[in-house]
Amino acid sequence: MSVVSQDTEKQKEVEYKNKSSEDDNAWHLIANEVACHKFHKPPLVSIIITAYNYELYIEQCLQSVYDQTYRNFECIVVDDHSRDATRAVAEATLRRFNDARFSIAAPDENIGQLGAQVLGFARSRGQFIVYVDADDVLHSNFLERHLFAHLNLPVPVAFTSSDQWHMDADGTVLSFHHPDIFVGLQSGRGTPVVLSRDDDDTQAMQGIILDNQDIDSDFSFWWWGTQSTMMFRRGVLELILPGPEEARKYRICADFYLARFAHILGTSAILQEALGSYRRHGKNNFCSNPLLANVSIGDMRRHPKLEAFYALALHLLHARKELYIGLCGRDRFRDFDANFRRNLRRASFFSRKSRSSIKWPRLG
Repeated sequence: MSVVSQDTEKQKEVEYKNKSSEDDNAWHLIANEVACHKFHKPPLVSIIITAYNYELYIEQCLQSVYDQTYRNFECIVVDDHSRDATRAVAEATLRRFNDARFSIAAPDENIGQLGAQVLGFARSRGQFIVYVDADDVLHSNFLERHLFAHLNLPVPVAFTSSDQWHMDADGTVLSFHHPDIFVGLQSGRGTPVVLSRDDDDTQAMQGIILDNQDIDSDFSFWWWGTQSTMMFRRGVLELILPGPEEARKYRICADFYLARFAHILGTSAILQEALGSYRRHGKNNFCSNPLLANVSIGDMRRHPKLEAFYALALHLLHARKELYIGLCGRDRFRDFDANFRRNLRRASFFSRKSRSSIKWPRLG
């Protein structure tokens, strides 16, 4: 064997050992049983950061991703045609990281939050997806704990949502909890769960698997934290993410659409741990109100209307009719259709928009 061949074989052996060590560490963080992982791989997580004019905060956001204890991830930054130095700061930060897991995508025009998420998703490869707003930060164990929940819950859920700190522009903590999470935990609409490791390395995780059977009686429900608290299964996003043009209807508050639709299809779980921080800097697109009990955390005048959600969900339901019928059966498809139509009528009744402006899909 030549010297070159020997060097190549040694390099492959080192790479194999490094990869095995990384996988062992990943399994240690997310699994209870670690004896039979020789033929298995830990899941890849795709973190998609959407950014628009956040030059002051995106470096901290990226640093919080880089610092994750669970290392099997990729990170895609979508700079949504920012007018400030957001992209330059992101590029400088990635040069400092010198890490192939990080990349930047930049559309030629501003496409809005959901449009940027659709673009990032198209470039992602992970089995689990995390959408992060560029002004927020993740705690270092965010991926570890969410994956631990997803893989160990007794039933697979469409997404998980964790508690969240609130802080101001310079990072001063305003609260250790997100008020909407408390609403979800106190809703009485789910099954409490406690997840614990076989060893003593990880604190037991408490949460609740929310019920999605009585959504028709409460069409205005919201029980989760902000978008940066969520981890989705890729399969559910493939079902509910709209096309690029349809996504433009959601300029802000994309989680209003994604979380609601995902929960209706596959339920969700609330994790009673704070695993990130939401930044209230005074220029948020939605959450600009004071952080007080019995006060909406955001400006509802800027919030998407319920009828916009049900109209888009109903459109996608019929545009992908055969896919949905194949997944859940014709009877369940008709249940979804009836639910969306009924709630669209109810939402339209309370909306200032004319009901005549809504285009109704025909039931085939």
